[in-house]
Amino acid sequence: MRSGEIVALKEMFGVFTSWDQCCNLTEVKALQVLSHPNIVTLKEVVLQDQKLQLVYELLDRDLYKMIEEKRDKK
Repeated sequence: MRSGEIVALKEMFGVFTSWDQCCNLTEVKALQVLSHPNIVTLKEVVLQDQKLQLVYELLDRDLYKMIEEKRDKK
């Protein structure tokens, strides 16, 4: 919100009581080190009020629709 950039948020289920608990999640650990044009970029990890939110770049395409379009072309 500070930069005005539009992003995608993913709120994780569960109660998170520490920063270490959040950083040790497999998804967080993997996305922090991966850098590939076919993998969505994890921009930030936010822990607030025991809720964990992952902030991702917003893609301009819907993956499901893209898969369906490729199937239709076959």
